Amino acid sequence: PLSSKSVKELLRNELQQKNYYLDSESEAKILTHCRTAQTCSPLYITVLSSCLASIPASEEKRLQHQLDQCLAADDAIELYLVVLDYIREQFETCDKYKGSIKKVSPLIPHCLFVLYDIRTGPIQ
Repeated sequence: PLSSKSVKELLRNELQQKNYYLDSESEAKILTHCRTAQTCSPLYITVLSSCLASIPASEEKRLQHQLDQCLAADDAIELYLVVLDYIREQFETCDKYKGSIKKVSPLIPHCLFVLYDIRTGPIQ
């Protein structure tokens, strides 16, 4: 697991690479949440920052809602599932892709578990 300082640095670097910046309150909320080995992992921080950076900073209410949803996840697997729900919601609101997500959604959790295993080792 990363130290609190490393979590902060990684979070800022990941967001900066996407030209995205969080307000100090949101950053503090993340740093307060990331106190366990599971939430201090680079994978957790990277997935979290990617999800948040996908939301326009001008949509503060939506950003705060998604941040709260993400921080309810206690590990990378739960966070992946939160992000998948967010993606599903985005697809369902877009007429062009309506119905597409239903075709692939049964495969996604399995693929994520495989990716997680590859990155961290088999789930015990």
